[in-house]
Amino acid sequence: MNKPAPRRDCPSLARPMRTGDGLMLRLTPIAPMPAAAWAELADVAEGLGNGLIDLTLRGAVQVRGLRDETVAAAQARLLEAGFVESRPVLATDPLGPDDPRAMGDSHTLAARLADLLTTHPLPPGLPPKVTVALDAAGRLDQLTADLRLRWVGVDQLWLIVGEQVLAECRADAGPALVRDYLERLARAGCRGMELNAAAAPTLPSPRKRGTRGNTPDLYAPGPWPPAFAGEAAIDSATAVRSHPLPLGPKTRGIHLLAPAFGALTSAQLRELLAIPGLTALRPAAGRRLAVWGQQGAGCFPPFLATDDADPRLAVTACPGAPACGSALRPTRGLATALAAGNYGVLHLSGCGKGCGAPGDGTAQAIATADGWDLQGDDVSRLAAGLAAMGERRNDAL
Repeated sequence: MNKPAPRRDCPSLARPMRTGDGLMLRLTPIAPMPAAAWAELADVAEGLGNGLIDLTLRGAVQVRGLRDETVAAAQARLLEAGFVESRPVLATDPLGPDDPRAMGDSHTLAARLADLLTTHPLPPGLPPKVTVALDAAGRLDQLTADLRLRWVGVDQLWLIVGEQVLAECRADAGPALVRDYLERLARAGCRGMELNAAAAPTLPSPRKRGTRGNTPDLYAPGPWPPAFAGEAAIDSATAVRSHPLPLGPKTRGIHLLAPAFGALTSAQLRELLAIPGLTALRPAAGRRLAVWGQQGAGCFPPFLATDDADPRLAVTACPGAPACGSALRPTRGLATALAAGNYGVLHLSGCGKGCGAPGDGTAQAIATADGWDLQGDDVSRLAAGLAAMGERRNDAL
């Protein structure tokens, strides 16, 4: 079995990653970016890369195919366009204060946290994949995060790891509170879910940094404690949980869309930006794209899904051959055919690295020199689809 080998690092704007099709930059906007910034990204992708642009499960955008001699120019131009470096990754609910369910402004608070981390840098040791989710509308429950700053009422926030509430605070104290716990992670050299098992470095109590209430022991296991939260807060948290955004119009002037396979070409991005009235974009978790502007629902190009029932959303695939030098087989054409045939939720990987694979038991076909290895909780429909397309399924499962 050719099992995907997970990467131990993450690319960013400052730290490109070498992949099969060159160097890749990953950008994670914390708020909508104006159309002009995205036009510059399209120019960078085409002129300095290979023209391929990915959206990720965590709400980032990736520029692919950069070369050693072009990556520095790409970084400079993207910084000039307004894209910024963020470590750790700061994930915010897609619509921010424009979300009808929002109980606060996660975009503004994330910008304040980013500024604080710039003026008061963390010590070395923070693992590269650490993610902080700032969720004012309950849209990020499906997103894995090391620390979660969740609004449970107006100006009432919880800092959560897993199912444990670590502290409660007002919005203005949130950035300092998060930074305190990020410093704990950095000094312990661990991820959020490993925090309980790590030795506790001595730091000032977060309660002295503006939190309130009966802050629970950082290292005590257990679910959200009612004695800490209070009945009203529990009710608020229940009301705000698990509201992922469906595709389509969200508010007047905002739509949520999804490109096939979570990927765009630079030409497709330009076509989207040319729609009259479009003012801003931002990537959203789940390989989606939020669009601001007064354009109508019927004006979007056909390469974008506008409804969750679109069969293309069931299938994801890495760039595959020939776009990626590591890929052993093409993936995107086969993925399109499998989506049209309704062979279920699946992912195609052009090599054993498994780039973009969900990692949650989804059926996967992994290319080898001889055919496809299959893995996942249930691969029967994927196997039937490969057989129908005349593709060879390897015997080893």
